[in-house]
Amino acid sequence: IKGQLHDKGGPLQVEGVLTLSKQGDYNLRLALSVRDPQQTALKNALRGLGRPDATGKHNISRTGNVSQLGLF
Repeated sequence: IKGQLHDKGGPLQVEGVLTLSKQGDYNLRLALSVRDPQQTALKNALRGLGRPDATGKHNISRTGNVSQLGLF
């Protein structure tokens, strides 16, 4: 399964891809950015994720198996 993730507006811009295998392995890649540079609290919160790339986006990548998430 492969899903595209997009926000529907608001102060946080989110783009990403989630892939899930039959065995439950997942790969999540997200790019987060602030739409309005005046949103300083949100910009500061994103800084906790590390430095943004050259385009101003904070890239996050997570992999694992859904069994490790404690959802079931």
